[in-house]
Amino acid sequence: AVQQRQQALREQALGRHVEQVERDPKPINIESIEITRFAPPEADFTVKCSKGTYVRTLCADMGEKLGCGACLKSLRRTSSGLFDISDAVSLDTIKTWEQDELQSHVKAFLVDKIIKNKLFTEF
Repeated sequence: AVQQRQQALREQALGRHVEQVERDPKPINIESIEITRFAPPEADFTVKCSKGTYVRTLCADMGEKLGCGACLKSLRRTSSGLFDISDAVSLDTIKTWEQDELQSHVKAFLVDKIIKNKLFTEF
């Protein structure tokens, strides 16, 4: 049922459906919200939230509470779990690497994440 609802939401976002898809309320955690730019009628914000948070819905809910409505113009995920945008490598850079350079980078990256986050404590 969850997968069907998620598929319906994706199709709605792509403009394939006109009917509203109901979302079941579920607990989420909003650790922080920071307004990074305010230039009416637009605003940029950074949110640190738990997995499962629909940021588009969060934006619409904020607009509803403010009494003016709101929609999300763009969304950029800067971290997810162990991964952070600061770890990203551009495609242009990757295209310049030989296979062994790519393997070396990926191996070092994964080992670093595993050690820093103590994912494996016993072998």
